[in-house]
Amino acid sequence: MLDVGCSNGQFLEAAASYGIEGVGIEPELAQASVARSKGLKVRAGLFPESLERGEAFDIVAFNDSFEHLSDPGAMLRTSEVILNPGGVLILNLPDSAGVLYSIASALARFSVYGP
Repeated sequence: MLDVGCSNGQFLEAAASYGIEGVGIEPELAQASVARSKGLKVRAGLFPESLERGEAFDIVAFNDSFEHLSDPGAMLRTSEVILNPGGVLILNLPDSAGVLYSIASALARFSVYGP
């Protein structure tokens, strides 16, 4: 399994508890370090640049990360290429009609400036 934007590795840990081996890609170095400290296979970098030549996966997951990609169409095409036949693409997107999204959007309108 490939977890794109794996953050601190929570989804990788959950998958491992079901016997699913995975690797994560995380652009934030601090989050990648946290995931690695848990013994998880995580590459600090971007998707698809952090992929190794010829790599293929049974599962490619984007958990709250797909909406941050600069070229979603290209990322979908890349995902199709790296998925094994019969593989599964997971797109977990935020619900813009949900309460938590509404609160986060409202808070994002404010800025705090220090001295």
